[in-house]
Amino acid sequence: MEKRYLKLTEVAGYTGLSENTLYRWSREGKIPVCKISNLLRFDKVKIDEWMNNFERENINADLLQNN
Repeated sequence: MEKRYLKLTEVAGYTGLSENTLYRWSREGKIPVCKISNLLRFDKVKIDEWMNNFERENINADLLQNN
């Protein structure tokens, strides 16, 4: 069974983002995160949705620039 909640280091490897960026974005509310006690945990389902939305926004921006 695949893990649903990931640690910061796991999300960094999964997304290709640095741990520092993930810390900063989690503080700024730019990426979905759960804080359990003092630990950051990332819901893989929400991270996948977030990445898909981010990808769609970039595709839409590219389409606008090409018109």
